[in-house]
Amino acid sequence: SVAGRSVIGKGRTAAVYDMGYGKVMKLFDPAVPVESIRQEYVLTQLAHEKGIPAVNAYEIVMNGERYGIMMEKMKGVELEDYIKEHPDKSNDLINMFAGFVSKLHQMDNHDERMRDIRAYSISLTEQLDPSFCSKDEAEKIRAVFECIPSATTFVHGDCHPGNVMIAGDEMQLIDMMLCGKGHPVFDLLCMYSHYVFLPSFITDDDCIFRFGLDKKQLESLCDSFLLAYFDKSEDQDIFDGKVRDM
Repeated sequence: SVAGRSVIGKGRTAAVYDMGYGKVMKLFDPAVPVESIRQEYVLTQLAHEKGIPAVNAYEIVMNGERYGIMMEKMKGVELEDYIKEHPDKSNDLINMFAGFVSKLHQMDNHDERMRDIRAYSISLTEQLDPSFCSKDEAEKIRAVFECIPSATTFVHGDCHPGNVMIAGDEMQLIDMMLCGKGHPVFDLLCMYSHYVFLPSFITDDDCIFRFGLDKKQLESLCDSFLLAYFDKSEDQDIFDGKVRDM
């Protein structure tokens, strides 16, 4: 039970409770499908097994009518929160994050249990709500994904500072539900979406409240990330679909 336990994190679909003894429970909203929870559990274990710097998952549990995942408690704080609290350090922190992501993209991921991000992204275009985009727009989005080369690079699938914990100079990934294998550009697109595309739909005041930075500053941070990422990438062949073995 999470009764009396402290909430140490909260996202769109789940809250994280400190369960003591170095463990936390990620407790999902009732609307989240059980299969999605199981998928996150399996992918988190796989990533940890492969040596990806990520939290470990122990078991799926129930708390009342809600499902949760018992996980290792991670050290530090979310990188996004840390940037918000220390805007004067934002460029140094984002450069550090770029190096972290670059190293992730040097890891090859042939495991058949990991989803193919390209194929998965293409399949999602068939499920887009017509009220969100027209059939013609969905076809254009699909065409973009189809142009991305296949690859076996490890990709997080929702790569941005809100899904990374930082403690000193160490970083660890969280929220592994969308991770898999694919071209590194998928993670770079996530950064662009998080810092440029999605903020374009809200006001500067909302941006500052959410991120501690306005839209122009977020765009600049995204640019800094990309410049640092390509500067720190040890093997540019990853953009030809070639990566090193883990």
